[in-house]
Amino acid sequence: MILESCCRKAGMAAVVTVAMVFSLAGCGGDSGTDIADAASAATAKSAALAAVASSAPDPEPLIDMTGVRNTGAGSVRVGTAAYAVPSGAVIYVSPSGSDTAAGTLAAPLATIQQAVNKASAGATIVLRAGSYHERITTNRQVTIQAYPRETVWLEGSSVVSAWTRTSSASKYVWAAGWNHVFSHDPTFTRGAADGTGSGQFINPAYPMAAHPDQVWVDGVAQTQVASLGQVTPGSFFYDETGAKLYLGADPTGHVVRASDIQVAITDNSTGSTFQGFGVRRYAPSVPDMGAVQLLGSGVTFRNVAVLDNATTGLFVGNANATVQNVTVARSGLLGVGGNRTDGLRMQGLLAVANNQEHFNMSPVAGGFKTSHSRHVVVSDSVFLRNLGTGLWFDESSYDIKILSNDSIGNAGHGLDTEISDTAQFVNNLVVSNGGSGIKVINTSDVDIWNNTLAKNSTTTSERNLNIVMDTRRWATATSSSQKDLRPNVATPPDMTWITGPTNVHNNVITGGSGNCLICMEDYSHQYTAAQLKTTPDNNVYQRSLVNAPTWVAVWSRGQINVNPAVYTTLRAFSSDTGQEMHGFFLDGPAALDASYKLTPAVSSAINTVSAPLPPEIAMLIQKPAGIRALGVWW
Repeated sequence: MILESCCRKAGMAAVVTVAMVFSLAGCGGDSGTDIADAASAATAKSAALAAVASSAPDPEPLIDMTGVRNTGAGSVRVGTAAYAVPSGAVIYVSPSGSDTAAGTLAAPLATIQQAVNKASAGATIVLRAGSYHERITTNRQVTIQAYPRETVWLEGSSVVSAWTRTSSASKYVWAAGWNHVFSHDPTFTRGAADGTGSGQFINPAYPMAAHPDQVWVDGVAQTQVASLGQVTPGSFFYDETGAKLYLGADPTGHVVRASDIQVAITDNSTGSTFQGFGVRRYAPSVPDMGAVQLLGSGVTFRNVAVLDNATTGLFVGNANATVQNVTVARSGLLGVGGNRTDGLRMQGLLAVANNQEHFNMSPVAGGFKTSHSRHVVVSDSVFLRNLGTGLWFDESSYDIKILSNDSIGNAGHGLDTEISDTAQFVNNLVVSNGGSGIKVINTSDVDIWNNTLAKNSTTTSERNLNIVMDTRRWATATSSSQKDLRPNVATPPDMTWITGPTNVHNNVITGGSGNCLICMEDYSHQYTAAQLKTTPDNNVYQRSLVNAPTWVAVWSRGQINVNPAVYTTLRAFSSDTGQEMHGFFLDGPAALDASYKLTPAVSSAINTVSAPLPPEIAMLIQKPAGIRALGVWW
């Protein structure tokens, strides 16, 4: 599989330590030896390295947060959380313990699952430092947390040793026995073929994406290939029939790890808490939904790092979950997935560099996507460099609050709501995304206040702010899943999948390759922008050149003309539509500096351009009602 390299400066100490062990042990290279001697030496070194690797967890890779406003997003570094040990029912676990022990501080258990099995409802399970190579299932309320300031990892991989050098297609490769066959179904439905069109998960250029096998050499991810003949240094092939793992890089003197467990946590309880540790290198298949599966209600998941998992890192599948200060990085498909996550409170999430396997960006890949979810708040989070959309609400989601987030450098859209209803985008920094910055598609009743949208869209078909509608309608849809029909639960009464009303105020919109700055199109050609109640005012628009973009505004004319009206100046747009009577347009001078803060030309216009923040918007981001501002707060 292709994963962003885990090798960072923080990881160099472990590599140096391993090298020193071999220097002291007198284990040199195998230059000049025959194949048998080389294999013997490699086996001995691999065994020694395995002992070193199992003695302590690897360091946590660093994440580049350059350009991020919410630098406090994400988990604290694994090993620094300090949750107090309660005085009530406590069970201790340690990798050096025994599952026949009492579970006390002096006599800890060895596995987390044994502690879960022994725990009464409401008990706390405290994990001592080390790696836990296991899958955990919880069916009653427990708290699982790291011992204060101790480094704890749930580890989904094992060290692979006993490598043998062999030749293939006039080159050397290295082979080791390996018998962990995982499903490579490409969709969320087991046994189903891939979809088509926008429902196709697999990008033909990356045919191995859904294979969850993973291999690392000294912490650097290797690329999975489809045949032995394709193996080169930096790649691997898994022969499922022959139960052999083939590596293109010489493993001699290096630690090789491969994923051998698919799921870390399956929580089916009510009210459990997980905090203060890390989860890494598990191999969930796409239909497993995630390496961590939060399926119970009222679950709290905080200060956990979920790293380097094969498809989805974290999945939330029930109501009233709290996800707070969690890092999900380098997942193969999706950082965080969700379905029917009613009442979810997600604060301080860091979703970075997900979709490392290059799945198609639609239908699900990227930082965070949830569907059929009501009354959700996502705040103070960062969606960074994901190879897909940063944040995406889909399929009849309702009452969505997207507040004070940063969505930066994602390959797809920055923030997206689709066939949903009632959404508020407030105080979001949305910069340098490949798709639209904020995309509102077939979503009713939307407020877009005080966002900074800059340099989004790498093509003319996407825009910094893209308010659109297609032919889909809730009333005529045939999929009960898309409509989110629930037994004995009413559908929100205004769920129509008709875009509007859309209120757009106090935003700063600049740059990018899109063909317009303020854009409202109805691709069904049924409604004008006025009929859809799209009302922009008090916004700042900037373009560096008079033809970049040519159009300041694109405005639906509905049945009057299938082609929307286009305007090359803000004055012409305001005169013709009555919109943006207080808008501010800069043709040439910059609106933002290199840090995406207001230039003097814009900050000096705040009192004359901006609208006072209404109480219902101000309370969402804890600002005083009536305050005036343009773009985001820093």
